[in-house]
Amino acid sequence: MQSSNKPLPTFSPLRRDYRGREAENVQEIIDGGIQDIFGSDVLLVNAARPSWGTAMELFFAAKKHKVIVTVCPDEHPSPWLVGHSTVIVKTFEKAFNYLKERLVI
Repeated sequence: MQSSNKPLPTFSPLRRDYRGREAENVQEIIDGGIQDIFGSDVLLVNAARPSWGTAMELFFAAKKHKVIVTVCPDEHPSPWLVGHSTVIVKTFEKAFNYLKERLVI
């Protein structure tokens, strides 16, 4: 990617916070995640603990050929995680360094 001295826009999926109200907002949660992935070039994944939502978003993003930077401290991450991530690093610091070296952030 070309450097433009202008940082890429970023957003947190937690801007739509459904904690404690997941059962009443199933479709909104799924649709919001899909919209976020369609609107993104890069997905930064926190895979420190298993999560169905994170796994589904990771899989969907991989099928859409997005860059996926996964933070996973495990010594032996799941083959599914390895196979669907662009890169796996152990810390967020390493993830940000990877992104800085390859993208404008």
